[in-house]
Amino acid sequence: MMKKLLFLGSALFACVFGLRAQTNVIVMDTLVTDTLHYYLNKHFFKSAVTTSLGPATSLANFPYYKSAAATVTNVSHCGSKFENCGDTVQILGLTAYAAKHITTASLNIKVHLYLCNLNAAGKPILPPIDSVVTAVGGGSVLTPSLIGGYFGTSPNYRTHTLNGSFAVLFRNMSTISGDTVHLLRTAGKTATNTTAAAKDKCSDGFGFVRNNGVFYSATNYTALGFGVGTDYEFCVAPIVRYHLVSSFTLPEIIANPLEVTIPGDTSCTRIPYTFTNTSSCRYMNRMYNLNAFYPKWALGSSFINQPLAGGFSADSAITWYFEFLDIALPPRDSRVFLPYGNTSQTITTSTDLVQQGCFTSNQFRARFRPMSAMGRMPQLIANHEFSVCTKFCWDDAVGIQSVGNYAHLNFYPNPVVNGQTTITGLTGRNTILVYDVLGQLVTTKVSEDASAIIDLSKEANGTYVVKISNTNNQIKVAKLLKQN
Repeated sequence: MMKKLLFLGSALFACVFGLRAQTNVIVMDTLVTDTLHYYLNKHFFKSAVTTSLGPATSLANFPYYKSAAATVTNVSHCGSKFENCGDTVQILGLTAYAAKHITTASLNIKVHLYLCNLNAAGKPILPPIDSVVTAVGGGSVLTPSLIGGYFGTSPNYRTHTLNGSFAVLFRNMSTISGDTVHLLRTAGKTATNTTAAAKDKCSDGFGFVRNNGVFYSATNYTALGFGVGTDYEFCVAPIVRYHLVSSFTLPEIIANPLEVTIPGDTSCTRIPYTFTNTSSCRYMNRMYNLNAFYPKWALGSSFINQPLAGGFSADSAITWYFEFLDIALPPRDSRVFLPYGNTSQTITTSTDLVQQGCFTSNQFRARFRPMSAMGRMPQLIANHEFSVCTKFCWDDAVGIQSVGNYAHLNFYPNPVVNGQTTITGLTGRNTILVYDVLGQLVTTKVSEDASAIIDLSKEANGTYVVKISNTNNQIKVAKLLKQN
């Protein structure tokens, strides 16, 4: 990308000591309808083998749970939990992947899918919020298919708006012995099963079973069809609709540089910029965004090479690209990523450059691929460009540079020794301000002597910026290094 440096007057600065207002930028605002085939995708992506024709995994090769007819088993329900990360979500219907056992008597086996709230212990609550009545058919071979549908009938479909996490459950409603349904599941193992391959441990522990009227976690459950070391999750899914907004905040000085004038202060490179992601939480949630799913469950080369329409974005879910990092010395990655999950929404960066001016091709990048089965939906892409303006204040090679006409000041030693350094050559009455690399004021001193001691013994190791100004309007800014 071509660098565009627009040189400015001294009134335009990149970073400012002290707090500045933040400006919120909306990049994309859209309504997403998706089917959260999270559990199907977990098994599909970790086990698929890439061939010249695409993924070799078929649904017929999935593991499954044998759900017996309602009249011949105590395990009446099974299903999985779905997270809701803070925004409201509308549930339009329910689906599952299942197949009819080849020896069943019925041509179609009636099943129910249930939408349930969770109690304080995180277990499903019955009676359900709503349900979908559907059937599992099939021929002479086991052919898993997508079953389910919307709540209600056309044109009177129902929707349910939820704020918290919820569960989707499956139940075989047949009363005929032998009417068995194969409900697809993951092959997840618990972390305590040390003999399992690492890729078999991709489970959240979100599976449920209901035995004799009581809900249990499927993790290490010992009822029929389960066992110690298993962590089954079932391939059920809700049809969801939610509001997806990509947005972020950036310092006002970056958003509106022509409006900024800060007389009497000097803004410098190396003072960090702070950017905050304010997008919908689903961007960073592995259950909704395949680009967040990827770093959580990337368990082998077959997953990484999985051919999707458009592939996985190199920018992950939320990323900033900084043009000034692209040409910094020594080279650094020009992209800054948020960590996986929602543990942090803030990144901080700064320039290493000696130029002053504006970089106009910085970007905030948001990437969202819905969780539909096998990642078949197209990726949503949102970019926003913004300028970053910098003013160089000190020479990184020697650690000190004159800003005003106070060039004869000396600092010794630098790096400081025993936490202290001495400034010599002072004239008049001087105000000495010391800032850390975040621009926070750590100490202030006023002196009328020809020399002054700066004491950093109680401060952490690192780089500090000293600004000295006297009553004769002489100014100097220097960089100090504390190593012990």
